[in-house]
Formats: sequence, structure tokens, C-alpha cells
Amino acid sequence: MENISPEEKAKLMEQEEDEYFEQMLKGFQANNNVDIDDDIEYFENHPMTCKELTPEMLEQPEFAALQNMAYDGTPEEVCRNFRHHAMEALDMILKKYTKNK
Repeated sequence: MENISPEEKAKLMEQEEDEYFEQMLKGFQANNNVDIDDDIEYFENHPMTCKELTPEMLEQPEFAALQNMAYDGTPEEVCRNFRHHAMEALDMILKKYTKNK
């Protein structure tokens, strides 16, 4: 792995993570004789970890709790929090559309 590009390195790391997760899942299922598909589905469909929000998710109490967390704290803390997240989002967008070489 001497002269590999950052993209190739990221792809290799992702493959290693996928393999590790698959091994961990197989070991868990073998040791516990438990079908964890329901737990995985719950995790994948939780508002905090989902890839896409559906109308059904918007009605879940977990989603309402996450929405309320955005306004926890003093007005100044809430303002700083929103500003921080906006700056992070802007940073990600700029990094995505500009490439520094």
C-alpha cells in the first residue's frame, strides 16, 4: 500500500470494514443462535441511522425526540449548535465540489 490514492485507500478500508462486520455478524449468530434480522432492520430504519426519511418515520416518537434535542439549551447554545452544523454542512459541500490537489 505504498503508492495508492486516497480514493483507493478509502475503498480498501470500506471493504475491510464490510468484511469485519460480516465476520462479526456470523460469529454473533453462531454463538447466540439468535436471528438478529429484526434488530438490524430496526437499526437501519431508526431516524438517527436511516438513509432516507419516510412519512412513517416522521410519526415515530424517536424522530420527535431527535427534533426536540435540536432546541435543548439556552438560546445562545441553540444558535451556536445550528451555526456549527451549518458550517459543517457547508464545509462538506465545498469539499465535495472542489478538489484540492
